[in-house]
Amino acid sequence: MLRSFHNTLTVNYSVSSVVIFPFTDFLMLCNCMWFEGVTCTFQVFFYSQGIFEDANVPAEHIPYAVIGTNAVNVLMTVIAVSRLS
Repeated sequence: MLRSFHNTLTVNYSVSSVVIFPFTDFLMLCNCMWFEGVTCTFQVFFYSQGIFEDANVPAEHIPYAVIGTNAVNVLMTVIAVSRLS
C-alpha cells in the first residue's frame, strides 16, 4: 500500500514538472517583455543616436556606441536566459 502511494507521488511530480515549469518560463518571458515596454528600453535603442548626439559624442563614434550598447544588451540577455535553466 505504501509502495503504490510512493509511485503515484513520483508520477504526479514528473507530470507537474512537464506541465507547470514550461508555463512558468513562458510567464516569466511575458513579464520581462512587459517590463521592457514599461521601462522604455525599446525607446532607448530607437533613439540612441539622438541620445548620443545630445551627450556630445563625436558623430564618427556614434555607430560604435550604438553597437556597443546593443552588444551589452545581447550579452546580458544571454546571461539572464542561461540563468533561467
